[in-house]
Amino acid sequence: LDFQETQNPHFEIITIHPVHVFGRSLVQESASDLGGTNGLLFQALMTETNAFGHYLGVHVNDVAVAHVRALTAKKNERENVQAYLLSGKKRSWREVYDFVKEQFPSLPIKLEPVDRSNYEVDASKAERELGIQFKGMEVQVSEVVKQQLELRAA
Repeated sequence: LDFQETQNPHFEIITIHPVHVFGRSLVQESASDLGGTNGLLFQALMTETNAFGHYLGVHVNDVAVAHVRALTAKKNERENVQAYLLSGKKRSWREVYDFVKEQFPSLPIKLEPVDRSNYEVDASKAERELGIQFKGMEVQVSEVVKQQLELRAA
């Protein structure tokens, strides 16, 4: 932003700001390779330690789509800087807990379904200008859990 202000380039600057990114990892090859936000999520499910205040995520594919669509989105001619916040709907840990127990009943989850924060995010600009309908918690969580179960069974 300082560069844009001081140099006034002839091009637009676009920034993409995803919340926690979840979904099937294309780089994880074994169960021991688990890391990043998928690791935080799976650890939150499998231990009583929850690093998050509430469940707030965006699917990895939605982040990729946002990057591509930001390149061709209709621009506001008066603004040289565009910022997009990416997030699915905020959900409670009780909803996550109930979903995982229903979809993966044999998974020994230990998640304490307690929410500790109240902030909200507004991703409506990305929805409106980039035409994104964010995948929900169910898709995000199920892809992470399914991949970890597949890798642990291998």
